[in-house]
Formats: sequence, C-alpha cells, structure tokens
Amino acid sequence: MEKANKCIACTVEQCKNHCQDQNYCKLDSIRVGTHESNPKMVECTDCESFEKKNI
Repeated sequence: MEKANKCIACTVEQCKNHCQDQNYCKLDSIRVGTHESNPKMVECTDCESFEKKNI
C-alpha cells in the first residue's frame, strides 16, 4: 500500500504519483503552475508535479 498524503487530494489516476487505492497524491508536496499569462479560471492551472504513469 502506498503512503497517501491526505493533504493533497488527487483523482488523476494516469499520474505515477497517484495512490491507486485512494484519491490522494503520494508526494510530500506538489508544484502548481499555469500555462496562461493571466489565469482567471481553474482550467488555466496545472499540476506541474504530474508524471505520466508507465502502463
């Protein structure tokens, strides 16, 4: 069982840092960024700690 960080909720199962048995991240911290010059909506933000899970 992976150690879930209950401070970082996550539902992105395609990320290798996702705890597959729970909807949490297993990292101690994450980096959040944006791909927009002036973000105004949640869709403008990104989890920059995302790593594609190898299947």
